[in-house]
Amino acid sequence: SAKNSLRPVVLWVDEFTAAQEPVLVGKAIDVLTALGCTPVVFYAPSGRALLSGGFLPQASAIAKSAVHGLQDLLHNLGEVPIIGLEASAVLSAVDEYTRLLDGTDLEWIKERKFQTVDHFLANYLVTIDSFQQKFHSFHEAILLHVHCHQKSLENAGDTAYVLQLLLGAKVNRVKSSCCGMAGGYGMKKENYEMSTKMANLVLIPNVEAFYGEYVVATGTSCRHQIQDLAQRTAVHLLDVLWDQLIMDTTAQD
Repeated sequence: SAKNSLRPVVLWVDEFTAAQEPVLVGKAIDVLTALGCTPVVFYAPSGRALLSGGFLPQASAIAKSAVHGLQDLLHNLGEVPIIGLEASAVLSAVDEYTRLLDGTDLEWIKERKFQTVDHFLANYLVTIDSFQQKFHSFHEAILLHVHCHQKSLENAGDTAYVLQLLLGAKVNRVKSSCCGMAGGYGMKKENYEMSTKMANLVLIPNVEAFYGEYVVATGTSCRHQIQDLAQRTAVHLLDVLWDQLIMDTTAQD
């Protein structure tokens, strides 16, 4: 039956998503469900801000706590992908956690697949059929800025690929480096000028020159930088997919 073919996935909700954009969680559930997945929501802080600030003992405790929660969850669920909405949070498990944890916890995380929702969808969509009919076509230009952690730890092309595949969008990827926030760097008064200069090199002029409907930025700090410096709302991949999702009104019980 169709029920058995649903693919369980863990949706790891991090502290940034929970505090700043909790609406993304519902959008993720709707989009993933439409594509044949069963998201199981798991909330735990990732410790990303502590890592960026160099507070390693505290970050270690938070990493351990998140991993133990995931271990309990996967003990019951079996081996399923662990997907995050914020690159800097979920990819901590691929990068910094491998230096913060040891013993069985370290072995455990190295054997698991932690990934952004962008990366998951880019790989998952090629394994299923008939997904385009779940979305309205959007044959327009979308401006895209990709978070540095995705560029270094995953595949920088994932987000564009998903937008092209599902919506038929024409994606213009900004050839920018870091948006200038670099975690908590751009939040500090003494770094403000440098942070702004970095953003104004390529990213902000591109955003200001773009008149299409969507500017997508895959990191929460990148979205805030664009909002602050270009007075333009940048959105998450899931905001766009959810907007274009064809809601199935017959599925209500």
